[in-house]
Amino acid sequence: MAVESDLIDYYFFAGTPKEILEAHTDLTGKPPILPKRSFGAWMSRVSYRSQVEVLEVASRLRSEGFPCDVINIDVGWFEEEWRCDWEVSRERFPDPPTMFRRLKEMGFKVCLWQIPYVVDDLPVAAEAREGGALADNRGPFFFLIYPAHAIDFFRPEGISWYQEKLKPLLEMGAAAVKVDFGEGIERHMSFARFSGTEMHNLYPLLYHRAAFEITEKVRGNLPHRPPVPLRSLPFGGPRPHRGGS
Repeated sequence: MAVESDLIDYYFFAGTPKEILEAHTDLTGKPPILPKRSFGAWMSRVSYRSQVEVLEVASRLRSEGFPCDVINIDVGWFEEEWRCDWEVSRERFPDPPTMFRRLKEMGFKVCLWQIPYVVDDLPVAAEAREGGALADNRGPFFFLIYPAHAIDFFRPEGISWYQEKLKPLLEMGAAAVKVDFGEGIERHMSFARFSGTEMHNLYPLLYHRAAFEITEKVRGNLPHRPPVPLRSLPFGGPRPHRGGS
């Protein structure tokens, strides 16, 4: 464990597992009731690569009687796999609203994979830079093999830019976004207020909160608060979210 100051606070919880959990959530916050679909089966692979494939899988699940509540479309819904630009490939997914409508008719919700990093050579990167949405790199940073910058979720410009990317997807019919990655913040990065070292544990929480808030705003007519499948958070972080991998 590394501590970036001369002081560290320890919290000790004692009792039965139930009592410890109660005391812990008294401190960190208690999660809301999740919608029923959160507890059902979520179907995913790396990755469904076309609208035709998604609908074929959904139809087969129903025709063969497999219980399933959510289909997660992972890294393949952009023009290039993994290179997230929050734009649906119109070649492989030519009619997303119809896809979402047909899946809804079959009783499925849809979750879309995405990340908090902007790959430098994508057109969306210039837009993000001009909007003041990105943290500064003072050393090399890669998402997989691609030079990239992290969205600065401490800047209002970063939050609003990111949420505007998610909003049309949610309005189109996505019920949730998979809030993947976020734990890769490096020491050399510079954010609006903090260094990369200071933001390392805080960043996933700010990232997840930004995704949750726009999901709740757009999908707020649901009977329960929407789940946000997540990858990682510091201990005690995911009180408004659904735990993931």
